[in-house]
Amino acid sequence: MNLALSQIFTAEQLAGLQQQVSQLKFVDGASTAGWHAKLVKKNLQADAKDELTQKLTAGIREALLKHPLVQTALLPRRIRMPLISRYEPGMEYGAHVDNALMGGSEAVRTDIAITVFLTEPSSCDGGELVIESASGLQKFKLEAGQGISYPATTLHRVASISRGHRIAAVTWVQS
Repeated sequence: MNLALSQIFTAEQLAGLQQQVSQLKFVDGASTAGWHAKLVKKNLQADAKDELTQKLTAGIREALLKHPLVQTALLPRRIRMPLISRYEPGMEYGAHVDNALMGGSEAVRTDIAITVFLTEPSSCDGGELVIESASGLQKFKLEAGQGISYPATTLHRVASISRGHRIAAVTWVQS
């Protein structure tokens, strides 16, 4: 089941987050992809070793942990530190299913994925999160600060960007 998450951040928190995201250093996103995803992942990711990235991802994770709908509907036992991804023209993330376990020695079972949109829909053409399910294709391109949760086992992709850029944070929940 897909679940829309609104009001993840206050307006002030979102503005600060967006301003700081513009200062991040981005690297090839394939570095964090599983064996199959590496074949279809064409994006950039905030450098996880960077202090600012660590601060921002911790804040996003904390906001999700406190979100009432996440607490009541997703029943999080653990939430992975998010990855902040950037897509520019020509970039996309082809159809894939997330790895069942992530995190090496501190592995988290990835029951549910959450995508938090950090740029406005008008910031790019394309860039929709496309989820394939028994009900067909569902496309999501939400307002900045909103998110969508979905089973990590569903086939999903990020549509190709033809203009502008898309920035989003993605994380996984073990229920």
